Amino acid sequence: MMKLRVIPHGTLGGRFLNLEPGQGMKVEIPVGGTVKNLLAILGIPEKVKAVVVVEGRVLKENDTMPPGSSASIFEPIHGG
Repeated sequence: MMKLRVIPHGTLGGRFLNLEPGQGMKVEIPVGGTVKNLLAILGIPEKVKAVVVVEGRVLKENDTMPPGSSASIFEPIHGG
């Protein structure tokens, strides 16, 4: 298992009890785990279309999460 720091932003933060806004949480995923694995472990459904950013780079669902990284997770905003 590898440890990551995850910071959910916007309405995604409300999915996690006792999480202060802007504060991260430690998450463990399998070594070689992907963005899709991370979102599944966090219980964020695919239909949310969450955007995962690591070191300023937007990752795709099949990208491997870098060990020890800090990931920001955003929910896309729609409107007009």
